Amino acid sequence: MNSTAAAAAAATEPMTDWLSADWLAALLLGFAIFMAHNRQQFNARHAWLRKKAAHDSCAGRTEALPAARTAQLWMVHGVWYDLSAFAARHPGGSFWIEQTVGMDITELVETHHLSIAELEPTLSKLRVGAARPDYKGFYTYKDGGLYRTLKRRVHVALKAAGSASGGTTALFKAQCWAVLLLHALCFVATCYSGSFLWAAATGATIASLHGIGHNFLHQRDSLWSYACIVGGAGGGADGAARDARADPLLVPPCPQAGTCT
Repeated sequence: MNSTAAAAAAATEPMTDWLSADWLAALLLGFAIFMAHNRQQFNARHAWLRKKAAHDSCAGRTEALPAARTAQLWMVHGVWYDLSAFAARHPGGSFWIEQTVGMDITELVETHHLSIAELEPTLSKLRVGAARPDYKGFYTYKDGGLYRTLKRRVHVALKAAGSASGGTTALFKAQCWAVLLLHALCFVATCYSGSFLWAAATGATIASLHGIGHNFLHQRDSLWSYACIVGGAGGGADGAARDARADPLLVPPCPQAGTCT
């Protein structure tokens, strides 16, 4: 057999050496290191969030609640609350609360809770004091407005679909597992065959994992939220920073910048 024929034959043989124990061990080790690194990055507070907290704690301070104190609190609809002890009991996990200390989190509260009325009993116990009278948020969230009306209707629809809490339905979780298993199958098939078609299928399922991870990023801390990292997108603090940028003006300079106490 000449060299050309030998090369052609080798190209058509399954790449079984890719599935050797040493190769799989190296792959798993590399993945573990990658995830450990991203876990650290996942929880590190984004610089934009720090700037937003510095701005809000300054702009919303009062004589009774100076900036040094409001930097340890959370604002919702013009009122400062102390959520530090509540973070561990938060149904949505502690991550979002820890990342947003010192901030006006009205937009995050409104967009992540379908029923604001259900939060009132808890918030009332954690109230510290009102923000300065001239502090204004970017949105009003009126009860009869479009946004809250839409949320109420969505809440009813989700309950009818079998998601009483407004969270993930059993059907969606089943779909998530199906996509994860399909991705694993496509990946192994790519390693075994070296086929570009299997590689393309692996890439397509990675895109789906990104969507899954993004969905769970908005819910309680979960291993599923790391799917967005597998999908090639940042999560954790990066996702929190993107999600918190609901303010159309982002972070305007504090009128009393440099003088907050």
